[in-house]
Amino acid sequence: MLPPPAAPPTTRAWPGAAHQGLLWLARPLGIYLASRTVVVAALGVAAVLHPEWNFGFLLGHWDSSWYRRVAADGYPAVVPTGEGLPANQSTVAFFPLFPLLTRFLAGATGLSVTAAGVLLAAGFGALAAALLWELVRREAGADVADRATALFCFFPAAAVLSLNYAESLLLALAIGCLLALRRQQWLLAGVTAGLATATRPNAVALVACCAWEAGRRLRRREWRALAAPLLAPAGLLVFFAFLWVRTGDALVWLHVQAAGWDQHVDFGRSTIQGVLDTLRHPGVHLNISVGAASFVFAVVAGVLLVRSRLPSVFVVYSAVVLALAFSSQAVGSRPRFVLTAFPLIVAVARRARGPAFLIVLGSSAVLLAALTVLSFGAPPDVAPIP
Repeated sequence: MLPPPAAPPTTRAWPGAAHQGLLWLARPLGIYLASRTVVVAALGVAAVLHPEWNFGFLLGHWDSSWYRRVAADGYPAVVPTGEGLPANQSTVAFFPLFPLLTRFLAGATGLSVTAAGVLLAAGFGALAAALLWELVRREAGADVADRATALFCFFPAAAVLSLNYAESLLLALAIGCLLALRRQQWLLAGVTAGLATATRPNAVALVACCAWEAGRRLRRREWRALAAPLLAPAGLLVFFAFLWVRTGDALVWLHVQAAGWDQHVDFGRSTIQGVLDTLRHPGVHLNISVGAASFVFAVVAGVLLVRSRLPSVFVVYSAVVLALAFSSQAVGSRPRFVLTAFPLIVAVARRARGPAFLIVLGSSAVLLAALTVLSFGAPPDVAPIP
């Protein structure tokens, strides 16, 4: 009689799915951390240029101060009515989700509002990089995903992912929404879009994306797809309703934008004028020159995106984000608004390979460092507005 077979030896190996998940996660996170090293070094240079400043001041500079005020004090019941732009500026102009999360984290951990906001921004930036890698891997393969994530993390305006700004949260939600749409996870897509529209106004591009993808599915009578476009504008609608009850003015956000920041639609006239001024007098006004370069990049990358084989919803999202930015007299073609149109970067990554990719990535990293130093180390009347 043969003895029973010996039991197989026990091992402590990772389960296959979990192990593979950790492996792919390490790639985008490693790229993201490398890019943050460049940003921190550039902020260090800016601090050296101004010994009276510290990292806390730099990280709370520009629009960070507005998000900090919302997190600390909430929204006013009465908006300013003075004359001139600064006198009419108010926290009402800034959407609530990011400062709400900041306030919660600060209260739960005892961190300062600035530290909590920076920590959240860095975490959501890492999440955005990971989600972007997975989205691009699904649509174009791992090699393109690696290149797209690198160009995204080292984009000249990517310092904003480490600042007390809402862009990193917006990007994480926007990328997550497009990933859910491509997977036909309609409820998840609607929820992420709804959260995004409570984060920044240009998230309305996701409403268009949800409607676009749902419209395609409704032709096949897939009624569940309606969940995405129905939920997508929820954040925006709830915020505007709150402001209406709070201030008594249903259009208070639009009024503050116009009176406090001179925001109005000029159908791209100021953006084109900035490009022409830069061609006539290059380098005279750094902020205008940076905006002109950003506009040129958007046009070239937009052509590549349209000609690529990427999903049409990528084009819809980018087109709406860029239209909102370029048609605004005050916003224009700032690099951080172009960054939020991340499919443009994916299109460049799909085309650039080998030595060409290394040149593009190296140039982008140098510009990231330079733009960060200039934005936070140069005098306010010279520095490019991040």
